[in-house]
Amino acid sequence: MTVSDDELAARLVILSLGKVGPARSRWLLAANSGVEVVAALRHRALPARAADPPVGVTHTLVERWFADVGRVDGAELLDRHRRAGLDLLTPDDPRWPFAADPEPPILLFAKGDVAALCHGPRVGVVGTRRCTSVGRRVADGFGQDLTEGGAAVVSGLALGIDGAAHLGSLAASTGPKPIAVVATGLDHIYPASNAPIWEALVEAGLLLSEAPLGTSPERWRFPARNRLIAGLVDLLVVVESHSRGGALLTVDEAANRGVPVVAVPGSVVSSASTGTNDLLADGCQPARSAADVLGFLDLSVATAAPVQQQLNLASGADRILAELGTGPVHIDTLVAVVGRSAADVVAVVRDLQANGHVKVAGSWVEHR
Repeated sequence: MTVSDDELAARLVILSLGKVGPARSRWLLAANSGVEVVAALRHRALPARAADPPVGVTHTLVERWFADVGRVDGAELLDRHRRAGLDLLTPDDPRWPFAADPEPPILLFAKGDVAALCHGPRVGVVGTRRCTSVGRRVADGFGQDLTEGGAAVVSGLALGIDGAAHLGSLAASTGPKPIAVVATGLDHIYPASNAPIWEALVEAGLLLSEAPLGTSPERWRFPARNRLIAGLVDLLVVVESHSRGGALLTVDEAANRGVPVVAVPGSVVSSASTGTNDLLADGCQPARSAADVLGFLDLSVATAAPVQQQLNLASGADRILAELGTGPVHIDTLVAVVGRSAADVVAVVRDLQANGHVKVAGSWVEHR
């Protein structure tokens, strides 16, 4: 059954209420349609068939919802999202990826190629923001090799390991499109330094969020985002993790869903590998290369190495190299200098890197 525009608009209103996250939105909709929930709130009442509320739903919060609902125009919200070029997915959509998930979103916002959800298997590559240069290279290599081996790379578009895995996937010569799951609205790039990767993923992959437009970063949204990553993937790879952090929260979410987890071994003297080495000590399977991961999925690395394309100086490589003459340059600056799309500039930078002309560290590029 197709969800009506009225129901889509009502769900947008619910997600726009103060401090409404996954658990509270599912509670409100557990026995009621979105239209019924919004109608009740507009009459300063909770839905008639609502069960006992989850933790944190206080009288004060409910009063805030009564006030918020009067300030939100659902039809205008729906029109705004459609004008922004977003796809709004609901559980009735054949592309919905959370049919068996214990904590699904009530609405999924997508920007890019939604058909990416129809191709698998999907592998999550996650890790710490405070990664080492080795971890960044490993994540980049895994991203590219997994993609060329036939696995769609899923990550959270954070600094460090996540961003490196996405860059590697974008550099792949063939394979499924990468998927990023973010914790903000799809109009709020976070972190800002990952803007080039964000824009490249919109052009060459898919961005997903359960937050409506205008949603800024809030601490609680990142663990919530991690459960979506775990729910999307067939296998999770942890490249580097400190003893605590978001990557280990994603591991817990994967375990709750029966998703297998593998970890990349790291130095015993590196704090960035404490968490991953602990996973291995606890019995987690090691992933020494993308070939190990693909083997777990019954895939194999392509036997023929991808053909390296010759540099096309007209593509902007010469201007990039000239800009690097005085030291490292942020990729945002290179996009402005070359005057082409972020995806094009990222592709040229990856070619320069593959041919030994430059080094890439996160979003910074320098001469080798």
